[in-house]
Amino acid sequence: MRTLGRSTLLLTASLLVGSACTKKDDSGDPKQGEAKQVDGAKADEKKADDSKPVDRQVEQGFAANAASSAQLTAGGFPASVGLIPDQAELVVGFSMSAIMASPLYALAAGEQNGELQEMVAVFKDCGLDPGKFESVVIGFSQSEDLAAVVVGEGIGEGTNAACVIKNIQKQAGDPQVADVVSKDGKQVVEFTDGRAFLVDGRTLAFATTAWSGAVADLIDGKGTAAASSSKKDLFAKVNGGAAVWGVATIPAELAGMAPLLGAPAEFAGIRSLVGSVDVSSGLTLDVLAGFDSEDTAKAVVSKVQGLVGEASKDAPPELAGMIQRMKVEAAGSDLKIVLTATLDELNKAKDIQF
Repeated sequence: MRTLGRSTLLLTASLLVGSACTKKDDSGDPKQGEAKQVDGAKADEKKADDSKPVDRQVEQGFAANAASSAQLTAGGFPASVGLIPDQAELVVGFSMSAIMASPLYALAAGEQNGELQEMVAVFKDCGLDPGKFESVVIGFSQSEDLAAVVVGEGIGEGTNAACVIKNIQKQAGDPQVADVVSKDGKQVVEFTDGRAFLVDGRTLAFATTAWSGAVADLIDGKGTAAASSSKKDLFAKVNGGAAVWGVATIPAELAGMAPLLGAPAEFAGIRSLVGSVDVSSGLTLDVLAGFDSEDTAKAVVSKVQGLVGEASKDAPPELAGMIQRMKVEAAGSDLKIVLTATLDELNKAKDIQF
């Protein structure tokens, strides 16, 4: 994987694992600082207030994408979905506040290890608490291009952002270079294979080279976002206010490989996948798999129901209730699966030895 791809995925892992497994700490404020500004060939080092957008155009552009449609607002999605370009085939989002407030968080909070502490240190060393970050949204494609947007107090301020990026580069084994420069009216950090955008004091966006122009346009209120264009219908099917959510289109050539991997032949007709995870009380997993026809969806439902029935016979007692409650049904051309688990069931299941 290319350098920025590795770095951004490390950033995402740090945020998710750190937010899900570290205790809240209200004792410190994020570091405040001033960013070094370099204006092209002049390279003059003027100071700027990092907590504000670089100019009014960027502020207005981001606001325009934050409210890209009433559908997204009603769906509970974070504003940052408006910065994921239409090229993304998979878009996933995480609500840090929902994860941190959940009983499941309390259950998992003690599962610490050395690698986790290193990830958390990426941010803690810069005076930032990943447990307080509001959201992470990431868009991927098969070409390994991606865009990621992190929203949290202080993450987009020049000194903080540069510190985090250098720590990420250090853990990824890359050269530690994170000069904040002014380019096309935006504060950015250039990589050999992409760019980071300091959208405003609370928003840091990453994009690989192929997508950096599209993300820049979205910041300016131009361009086309995945959530309001090619995947608009999929976004309408998922709960954007859930702790974790995702939407994906499945290319036909990729779906055609499913039977080769042991899946029922009907899975070659899968075209999309959306899902969400609610952790407000125990765990609820909602999944909708879209197929090429209603007949295909019904055939898949029949086979999945059979598999679930067989699994329930041999399941450990700790899992039996979850499996028996699982709902598998057809909704038009969609396969709908709902899995629920109580906190007590999850607590018992975590010790199962397979």
